[in-house]
Formats: sequence, C-alpha cells, structure tokens
Amino acid sequence: MKVKITTPSIFKFLKILKKIDINLKDLLGKADIAEDIEEKQEQLGMELFTLLLENIDKAEQDIYEFFAEILQISVDEYKQLDVFSEVLPVLSDYTGWKDFFTRLASLEKSLKR
Repeated sequence: MKVKITTPSIFKFLKILKKIDINLKDLLGKADIAEDIEEKQEQLGMELFTLLLENIDKAEQDIYEFFAEILQISVDEYKQLDVFSEVLPVLSDYTGWKDFFTRLASLEKSLKR
C-alpha cells in the first residue's frame, strides 16, 4: 500500500472534521507549541488519530472512505485491514504529511480572513 493525498482528499478530511465538530483553527493551534516542524507534525498526527477514534460514530463511513482513498484501495479492502499492523505503519512512514498539514494550515489562514 502507498499513501496518496490529493486535494479532494483534503476536502473529504475537512468534511470529517465538520461532522465530528472539530474546528480546524483550534486543531492547528494545538500544535503551535511545538518547537520544530517534525514535532508539530507528530503532535497533529496523534491529536487527529485520537479525535477520529473518539468520534468515529459521528463519521464512520466518511473516515473509512478517506483512509481507503489515501491508501488507494476500496472501502471494503480497508475495512479488512488490521489498523495496528497494516494501516498505522504505512501512515506513519508516509513522508507527505508535511505537505498535507501545510495545505491544511493554508486553508486555516484563509479562514481567518
């Protein structure tokens, strides 16, 4: 499996945040205390994962669709994967998270206007 995040993936992710009542500005602001970009990315990743797990009942199908899309597999295939041995290692090895969070941050800045 290979991760591929596209612009539509970002919009799908924003839809999930809205469904689980997470404010993008608040989420991105939680990582502002980090000293470096890698630490900030790690904080955001852990925060996102925790929030998604805590609120999965509010957007379960959307979450399946988002992760299936970025892993380039079907939703049915995604549902059969072991999250700890098959999904998390692939997601944690993905080097494009910086770009993903940069795009989210730029959206957040445009929301402030």
